[in-house]
Amino acid sequence: MVICGFDQYRKKKYRYTFCNTCREVSGLELGDECTKIILNTKGENDSEVEQPLVDFLHYVENSSPKNVPEDCDERLLHLHRIVEQIKANEQMGVTYMKMEERDRQIKEEGREEGERSKLLSQIQKKLGKGMTIEEIAEALEEEPAVIKELMGSL
Repeated sequence: MVICGFDQYRKKKYRYTFCNTCREVSGLELGDECTKIILNTKGENDSEVEQPLVDFLHYVENSSPKNVPEDCDERLLHLHRIVEQIKANEQMGVTYMKMEERDRQIKEEGREEGERSKLLSQIQKKLGKGMTIEEIAEALEEEPAVIKELMGSL
């Protein structure tokens, strides 16, 4: 099961259910009882699905007290209490911020590694064309010292 905050299929359904069937033989199923369910918080077909599911998906979209109806399912009420406890827990907030910072650092390192890899590739191509370090540096708008340093890792 996957919960999406967007409508991947643009059919305005809260739930999309997929089963393994044979394309060549109508009605023939794989028989592995494997079903894939994609839930969509942007659905609009309230009358076609259970109200507790609609309430839950609205809550997933925006976990605030206003998205906890008075007559909601007990499971949603329980979830809301847990979410509120987590939000109120200062240590949990610190942990979350650390995770956010770690994720940001990982993305930054990945971006830097990608830039370095691309620069190395460009240097190799230009060396293959017989260009000098100075010509490569000028073409790539880098300092010759940077090009020399990168060439050391080729």
